[in-house]
Amino acid sequence: AEGHLHLGYIAMSYDLDFAKAKRELELALKLRPSLAEAHALMGFYLLRVGKDPAAARKQLQAAEKLDPLNPWYPRWEAYAAIAQGDEPGAMQLAQRVGRLDPGFAYNGDAVAMVDGAFGRWQACVDRYTQQHATPSASSPQLAVCQAHAGYAAQARATLPTLLADSQHRYVDRTYIAAIYAALGDKDAAMAQLEQAWQDRSAHMDALWLNPWYRPLHGDPRFEALVARIAAGGHPSVPPASNAPPASASASP
Repeated sequence: AEGHLHLGYIAMSYDLDFAKAKRELELALKLRPSLAEAHALMGFYLLRVGKDPAAARKQLQAAEKLDPLNPWYPRWEAYAAIAQGDEPGAMQLAQRVGRLDPGFAYNGDAVAMVDGAFGRWQACVDRYTQQHATPSASSPQLAVCQAHAGYAAQARATLPTLLADSQHRYVDRTYIAAIYAALGDKDAAMAQLEQAWQDRSAHMDALWLNPWYRPLHGDPRFEALVARIAAGGHPSVPPASNAPPASASASP
């Protein structure tokens, strides 16, 4: 079951082979119905690919019953609640993440995420600057909140560090795109999203869902990219000219 589970996740988030992802996740559930992670990733699939937040929440709730101390599952269900416009439910789930693991902040603080999703951008800034003792000066999540709350200069100051870092290590360009989108620079935002597409960012299949990209909704370039992602498949990225042969570059 675990093997099929991970094949399904790779197919969904890396290859954008959604038909294969569904087959593998369904097989994982069939082989072991008690595997919490299989329910959770099926919920992830139903939300991000199937665009069915109600069905997604049922799967994520099943995962939470099987593994009630895992903070990932209420975090993911909070995304589904946001997609439904269920503000109280989303906040309750976000607060539960903090109770389960006060240090859990993958992809940003869960409560701040809900605040931003429902337009409470100042509360989002306050959450990062007051609840977290040392928010990173290059935090893209804080920068998005700052831009929407009217602190454009502080948000823009984050960009040079992220862009410089991207020259020598992997930086997910969807974060940089979100800052540009919040600042109203749609051209720069779209350029970063196109690079994220080439980089195979695992966040691409959630562009339609993530509140960060609402400023881009209706832009023909954004809508075309969302349609391209929904169609599945990825561009072929040629290896760098100085890359070693495949057999030599394989990692253990």
